[in-house]
Amino acid sequence: MCLLCVEIVKARMSSNEARRALGELINTAEDSVAREHYIELMHAVDDEEELKELAKAGADQTK
Repeated sequence: MCLLCVEIVKARMSSNEARRALGELINTAEDSVAREHYIELMHAVDDEEELKELAKAGADQTK
């Protein structure tokens, strides 16, 4: 699970903070899988429930 997802799941990051962080992460992602994940989160950032679902799904995939 990426650090941004951890912060979202634990409700320690607002959608505005996530949006700013995602902008930086998308521009600096070293591989296409990470970039795709960040872009998907960026599209969901305005929908709090969808964002948390995506973050939790990311956590389930890393187990």
